[in-house]
Amino acid sequence: MDKQNLKNQIERIKKLPQILVGDTNILITNAKIIGEYISRGRVTTSQLRNIFDATKRIRWKEDNEEETINELNLLRPKMAFLSGRHHRIIELKNLQKILDKVIREVVNSKDRKKFNEFQDFFEAIIAYHRYYGGKE
Repeated sequence: MDKQNLKNQIERIKKLPQILVGDTNILITNAKIIGEYISRGRVTTSQLRNIFDATKRIRWKEDNEEETINELNLLRPKMAFLSGRHHRIIELKNLQKILDKVIREVVNSKDRKKFNEFQDFFEAIIAYHRYYGGKE
């Protein structure tokens, strides 16, 4: 996909009312677009893994959903810090905006299925980032 088309697709994704809609094909399509987009910038695998590792440590607690929601919500400032620290990497800033939106979807729904879908979505983004030649 050419660079302008990728930018347009990222803007489209950022404007979606919901990103996690329960459809695996849509999730994969959006993750592929985002992964390709961020691979063309200076986003590194280690930057992505830093946040993803924190995401994978969070476990849904049926008996204490609020704790899970709080842990998930705390990823938002971590991502904002990473984005601010590397403020010249516009692809990272756009990724942060998209993931922030997705986290808010999960937090507002308090739905375990959406939580799992978020983790799958983020993992797919990292996979496509690597597939499209993202930096180590």
